[in-house]
Amino acid sequence: MRRICFLDMDGVVSDFAEQAYTFTGYDVTTFKDRELTPKEKIIQNKVFYSADYSDRFRSTMKPTKDAQDVMRTCQTHFDEVFFLSRFRPPKEHPERLDVVRQLKTDWVTKTFNGLIDTNHVIVTDKPKSSYII
Repeated sequence: MRRICFLDMDGVVSDFAEQAYTFTGYDVTTFKDRELTPKEKIIQNKVFYSADYSDRFRSTMKPTKDAQDVMRTCQTHFDEVFFLSRFRPPKEHPERLDVVRQLKTDWVTKTFNGLIDTNHVIVTDKPKSSYII
């Protein structure tokens, strides 16, 4: 049986919080694991709007400090490594899925120096759980 590792991108190998702060000035780590106030929900929507509609947001994101170690560990202990990322485009802009898919694929291949085949980058609008058996 093949052992497969699925890695999330945002916050695991790509530093989403740092990029969000750079683009918006908001510290999104304060929003984790709790119910947000109405004002915080508005701020969170602004951050996600920036991430969803700025190609530069995705293309200039830095890797997390542990990204290379995480990748090496996964390659050592698993037969295949996939990057699995969910992106739900707004109904009025369904084409953003294809754009973000390409941006994330380009980011992975650049960050990991071509170690990952582009077929191993999955950007989907479906729940991640649908990929795990």
